[in-house]
Amino acid sequence: MTTTNKTPFIITTKWLWRLVSLIIGILIISLIISVIDWNAFFATLSRLSPLSLLSVAGVYLLLNLFRCLRFKALLGRPDLPMSLFFPISQYHNFLVRLLPFKLGEVWYIVLVRRYFGLSVEEGVGSLFASRMLELFIIVLVGTAALLTSGSVLAGQSTLQALFIVIIFGAGLPGLYFAGLILRGIASVMARVPIAFVRQSAPLVEKMAREFDRLRHPRIFLWGLFWSVFTYACSFGANAILLAATGIQLQPARLILAITLGMFASAFPFNVAGFGMVEVSWTFALTTLLGLSVGEAASTGFLLNSFQMVTSIVYGVCAYVVLSMMDKRKGRPDETVADFPASSTPLP
Repeated sequence: MTTTNKTPFIITTKWLWRLVSLIIGILIISLIISVIDWNAFFATLSRLSPLSLLSVAGVYLLLNLFRCLRFKALLGRPDLPMSLFFPISQYHNFLVRLLPFKLGEVWYIVLVRRYFGLSVEEGVGSLFASRMLELFIIVLVGTAALLTSGSVLAGQSTLQALFIVIIFGAGLPGLYFAGLILRGIASVMARVPIAFVRQSAPLVEKMAREFDRLRHPRIFLWGLFWSVFTYACSFGANAILLAATGIQLQPARLILAITLGMFASAFPFNVAGFGMVEVSWTFALTTLLGLSVGEAASTGFLLNSFQMVTSIVYGVCAYVVLSMMDKRKGRPDETVADFPASSTPLP
């Protein structure tokens, strides 16, 4: 009997996908840069007041605080010290924005294992659940804004309300029981007489185990609770910047435009935080506000650039804090908290 080693194929496919994502991301950035109206960009930049920039920086700090609290809630570990977890969350956010292919996500797992001795499964589970809850809020709010913006189902308020009730009513239970649903799908896939489908069943089963973390009422509700605050802070930061640039939108259209920008950040076609986010902003501002492509692209680039700069500043500060905590202990490979940890160095 001969066995086939599929590992090289998996590795090759993974790096091929990363190469494709990198190429697409570079092409998108090149396209965005080519259409930006740089005169409009610098004119808009000059209109931003120091107060608006400080306000956005403060809101962004709150955003990372609420993300940290969501991680703690999903881990079910209120004993983990905020004095350590908060800089870890800040540093993680910095790496997610800076590194391509979402490789920064891996460092959350590395850091919580190093400083708190948490298992890889705990790190992956809390990270996956956090991202799913965040995406869930974005999709729900974005859909609600779309249905009430006047561009869809215009004049049919009863039907609009019905759609929103169905989306929220089906979405919440669907997310809560996603582990059971996926496990049932994996069971069916394992019996399908198609090789590719059967081979994909273990992957679906693995996803089901990650979603099982949400099937605990207290964890689910607290995770959802903090996700509402993370969305509100992300929305607030973008809304303040838009108002500072002089852009005015109706509430529903404002929510839709900002939500599209937030949703685009989940796509892999970004290089150092730039790419699909600018495309989303360009589409939203040309469609909802009637700006030219150059003006919309310059505004989107400005919004994303400031948040990138803010995340870098906070990330560097977090790195310094973590390094100081390590040195205070006497050895950089030891944790500063009373938890077992690995000796993985900071990147």
